[in-house]
Amino acid sequence: MMLNCRFSKSFGALFVVSVFLTLCLAPESRGQTTNGVLREVYLNIGGGAVSDLTNHPSFPDSPSLETIEPIFEAPSGFAENYGQRMRALVVAPLSGNYTFWIATDDGGALFLSTNEDPAQKVQIAAVGSWTASREWTKEPGQQSVTNIALVAGQRYYLEALQKEGGGGDNLAVRWRLPNNVIEEPIPNNRLLVFGLGPPVITQQPTNVTVVEVGSATFSVRLQHVAGATYSWKRNGTTVPNATNSSYTISPVSLGDSNSFFFCSITNAYGGTNSTTATLWVTPDITRPTISTAGNVGDRKSAFLVFSEPVETTTATNAGNYSISGGASVIRAEFGVDSRTIILTTTTLLPNITYVITVNNVRDRATTPNTILPNSQVSFSVTTGQPVAMELLDLSKEPLGPSSRRHGVVISEVMYHPTNRIDGRKLEFIEIYNSQAWFEEIGGWRISGAVDYTFPPGATIPARSFVVVAANPADLQAAYGVSGILGPYANSNSLPNDSGLLRLRNSRDAIVFEMNYTGEPPYPAAPDGGGHSLVLARPSYGERDPRAWAASDVTGGSPLAHESSSPNPYRTILINEFLAHTDLPQVDYIELFNYGSTSVNLSGCFLTDDPATNKFSIPANTTIPAGGFVVFTDSQLGFALSASGETILLRSPSGNRIIDSVRFGAQENGVSTGRHPDGASTFTRLASVTPGTNNSPVKLTDLIINEILFDPITGDGDDEYVELFNRGTNAVNLTGWRLQNAVSYNIPTNTIVAAGRYLVLAKNAARLRTNYSVLNLTNCLGNYGGSLGNGGEHIELTKPDDLVSTNSQGQLKTNIIHIRVDEVHYGPGGRWGKWAGGGGSSLELRDARSDNRLAPNWADSDESSRSAWVNVETTGVMDNGWAEANQLHVTLIGAGEALVDNIEVIPNGGVNLIANGTFESGTTGWVFQGNHNQSSWKSGEGFGSGGSLHLRAAGRGDSGSNRTRTQLPSTLAGGTIVTLRAKVRWLKGNPNILLRLRGNWLEAPGYILTARNLGTPGAVNSRTWPNAGPAITDVRHDPPLPAANQPVLISARVNDPDGLAFLAVKYRIDPGSSYVTVAMTNNGAGIYSTILPGQSSGATAAFFVQAADGFSPPQA
Repeated sequence: MMLNCRFSKSFGALFVVSVFLTLCLAPESRGQTTNGVLREVYLNIGGGAVSDLTNHPSFPDSPSLETIEPIFEAPSGFAENYGQRMRALVVAPLSGNYTFWIATDDGGALFLSTNEDPAQKVQIAAVGSWTASREWTKEPGQQSVTNIALVAGQRYYLEALQKEGGGGDNLAVRWRLPNNVIEEPIPNNRLLVFGLGPPVITQQPTNVTVVEVGSATFSVRLQHVAGATYSWKRNGTTVPNATNSSYTISPVSLGDSNSFFFCSITNAYGGTNSTTATLWVTPDITRPTISTAGNVGDRKSAFLVFSEPVETTTATNAGNYSISGGASVIRAEFGVDSRTIILTTTTLLPNITYVITVNNVRDRATTPNTILPNSQVSFSVTTGQPVAMELLDLSKEPLGPSSRRHGVVISEVMYHPTNRIDGRKLEFIEIYNSQAWFEEIGGWRISGAVDYTFPPGATIPARSFVVVAANPADLQAAYGVSGILGPYANSNSLPNDSGLLRLRNSRDAIVFEMNYTGEPPYPAAPDGGGHSLVLARPSYGERDPRAWAASDVTGGSPLAHESSSPNPYRTILINEFLAHTDLPQVDYIELFNYGSTSVNLSGCFLTDDPATNKFSIPANTTIPAGGFVVFTDSQLGFALSASGETILLRSPSGNRIIDSVRFGAQENGVSTGRHPDGASTFTRLASVTPGTNNSPVKLTDLIINEILFDPITGDGDDEYVELFNRGTNAVNLTGWRLQNAVSYNIPTNTIVAAGRYLVLAKNAARLRTNYSVLNLTNCLGNYGGSLGNGGEHIELTKPDDLVSTNSQGQLKTNIIHIRVDEVHYGPGGRWGKWAGGGGSSLELRDARSDNRLAPNWADSDESSRSAWVNVETTGVMDNGWAEANQLHVTLIGAGEALVDNIEVIPNGGVNLIANGTFESGTTGWVFQGNHNQSSWKSGEGFGSGGSLHLRAAGRGDSGSNRTRTQLPSTLAGGTIVTLRAKVRWLKGNPNILLRLRGNWLEAPGYILTARNLGTPGAVNSRTWPNAGPAITDVRHDPPLPAANQPVLISARVNDPDGLAFLAVKYRIDPGSSYVTVAMTNNGAGIYSTILPGQSSGATAAFFVQAADGFSPPQA
């Protein structure tokens, strides 16, 4: 399995960042139609006026893409800086006078011809600035004159232009018929796609000559691509799955030489064949070379990447490799591909340059070529070469909107200020208007932890702040500012520990909602440490802890943007601590310098009380680059609390908390620290390591292995959390707890055997009924609370004794609970799509992996669980609005299903669906909008060999998001009709709808029959004995490089087996070949490399590829 994170970037220009997951599907067969509107899109054109489009060189002959839209309306929110043209022949249903309207954002224009000829068109309406979607009356010019005479049955050329600059975008056209009926937008049955005839090829495939083992590509280009289907032929025979405008064969062999290829192209109007192109393959006479070599920190491995695929026998012969410096090669095996070789070696020393010498390795040519004798490449074992501190944490962003609800946000909260000698109360809530216009906030209010209503007439200027304080006079006096609003209603105050804040508009709608707390993963410094909590990364959304950070300095910045001041201590981190000890062990705090220069810590403070600087670091205390300093409890003058508390490292001036960590109860003799040193998170360590590199993570046998947090039933009683014993011994869970998101005390003498499961349920009796594998022993409950659908933190804890002395000098023993495993799952993204109410649970793919990382989880596979169901209704057609000449099939939300045996039967008649059994394809069916990835499913149907694989990215509707097929005739109102189909649920929304066009009759169906979704108490459906490395936090710096500026690529990579291979592969568009660059271990779990600078306007695409240290390695 290969895990690739791919990003696209333009050097010296705007770029797009994407993560791609490759999904292999059966070949798709899509029907076409002559009804609709031809939409031509022209990308990367600035400005918002129609003239910006019409004066651009790409207009009108070189659109970036073409689509056929079912109605005279384009998709909204499509892109920025683009233009589009929509063209159709509109057929007048009645003779008489018509009126037209156009609505666009930004500028737009509408043209109508007196006949089908575009040359006769005249402008009849326009938008000068912009309108909202389907806003028809904002400007007088949007409406045409009211006496445009059209003749029934005649066709007229209709064209709309729209130019988008920035912000929202839309385009729609409506008309009023002579009988005063308004159709908005103009519907499908009035429109014929303009300009489409049989396919016209503008670029034919050409002959290709390529060296064997390379790749050959044949391509065609059409005058209009909308509606076209492609089928490539080789020597006259159809090539399976070759259904795109280009076809690539790779690798080619000498036996492929003299093969000829052509493409058969069809659309709704006809078909054509391309000219024939010939493939010539020449022998490979070039020796393989070594492209790169590297090491990612493992002291017993190295990797090489050859210039081409190499022969298995010679490439995996360890005797063909030698290493300088007294090291030797033990084993050679393929890595992520046939060009990559991973060498297992004897122990390598750090910071030494080694030379690998290669002999006898051959390529895969018919007559193999051997590498030049004694070919050499060098590499170094590098560990902990630091990068900029910004890479250790998420980068901060410009202040702006955090959701689509509104551009006004809560930007800063001082919820627990330090106690002042003068007694001033400095709590405040800062609100920011990120919009380019002022916002009237009279009648708005803050609710939740405190209450405040803004006075009538209050406004926030564009890109400006207002502040509401618990005591406005105190805040103004302390900060020297004015205009502070407040106090809160009833003189209440923000809770110091945690709270919920909502910002509501004058209609009481919530426009912003946030939680605050000092508990991880939120920063601890704002909880009494003097810092405020600031919205540092709004793109994550205000409900995501990653969106929030401590202010740069204590006091925060009310009424101002967050600043960034010099911080000489930025590379210093609290790296390890021991808080629960019995002599001879003692408590300690370890500091680590991640940076490349030494730092003088003289006068800095360590404390566990934000109100008191308990320990001042002595003068002349310097911590070297990559070094450590340790302070024991006897030096500190205070011991750490084994039941949990906060450690703070404060600057000498007191204006900054350099680092802080809030921890829970600690196990006796077990330290907590970052692994590797400087990593972003803390975990229990396998051994105490004060003053040296931290040991690996302390593993626990019992782990959180599966979570069903958002049941498709919508019933919280179907929730569960599954524990798995990955160890070799049984574990007694007496006194263990599930806590945080939900709470449950596991009963006494609950035993989980090695390799077995324990399911903790919201409603255990219900789960035992739904799952035959569950019983009174392996399914317990009921836990308190519910798992949040938007993400939640789950902890598994075990008991430990805490012995202390009371005020009378007597020993006392308390029970504390040690966190041994935790998962903070999220909604969607890399946490999976279908676990969020789509029928799946979240499953850990590899029980040995770090279950805190999203890539190590996957949606459970439920595609075989549900049975075929019958969806059927018989009723009288009534209350329709358009001709009933089509059947529409849609899912009522994102999901997938198989559909077969579709029938539309009028009373006393026969089935009108020409292809309802899908035995040989989807001929006659059209897939539109968010249903456009639907396809034919070969080999599986309702007792047959084929069906329709319905795929919906969102809710279907009667407009542009549907699958449809034409009926041979129009059904009349009042007819009794039966709609029927066989359907099997696969994933996602379990509701399907069969509907006659015009909404004359509908057949809804609930298609989920299974109650046993997920795999509680059993092996995970997505389990993998050795999953590949988890690649996270991929980024490139700078985000927008200048011409010829190198770019730093960095990522965090984690695998329980370590890493044997890690590299960036990049290409420069339009090239298709990739260059491999080894990544360097920078410590703290970060790896990086440099991409060379490129010329202005160049575009580079890259992905990170990794393989673990298992044999054979997994990628």
